[in-house]
Amino acid sequence: MPLLIHSLILSVLPFLMWLTLVNRDKPLYKTIWSILLGLQLITIYTWFFWAKLPLSESLPLYHCRIGMFVVLLARPRILKDYFALLGVVGGVLAMIHPDFYPYQFLHVTNIFFFIGHFALFVLSLLHLMTQSNLDKLNPKLIIQLTLLINMSLIFINLLTGGNYGFMMKTPILGITNPFLNLLIVTTLLSFLVLFVKQIFQKVRMRASFKTEES
Repeated sequence: MPLLIHSLILSVLPFLMWLTLVNRDKPLYKTIWSILLGLQLITIYTWFFWAKLPLSESLPLYHCRIGMFVVLLARPRILKDYFALLGVVGGVLAMIHPDFYPYQFLHVTNIFFFIGHFALFVLSLLHLMTQSNLDKLNPKLIIQLTLLINMSLIFINLLTGGNYGFMMKTPILGITNPFLNLLIVTTLLSFLVLFVKQIFQKVRMRASFKTEES
């Protein structure tokens, strides 16, 4: 991808953060993004079925794909809090290093890649800003959930021959040892999820202080 286009794509994220902050209390804003994500999921998996893609590619078992379903459909509970944090992390990582489908850049699948990840990013932010209870999501639980998900993905990859969650081959590093990848991916994702959690907790704390002072 050309550097200019990549830079423009990355610049969308802070714009979406600002837009979400401004519109976080407007139900229509959430509804629009929920419809976009829902249509994206229906369209892309209908296309997967029509194209008869193998199970190694067509299951919704990358971290972000799982997060899309949870953030869109689940009730506000601790698992949704976790996947909302993971959705923010995944939305950013997906734009830093996009994992496109093997088609031309403007192929419909790659367009839906951006729509899906932007919608995941926005809906995750909305949940964290308005409905989450991050105090219950302690570091130990975050690590346990991340480890459980990644171990499950390795098992599914062994059954399907896929690379869900990049557990069989990591991007950039290209490591093909699943046990080493389990350690790397679990450590990285746990750290980033904890980092995002700390940011949101500090922002909320400052907001509560300002409210008390006023």
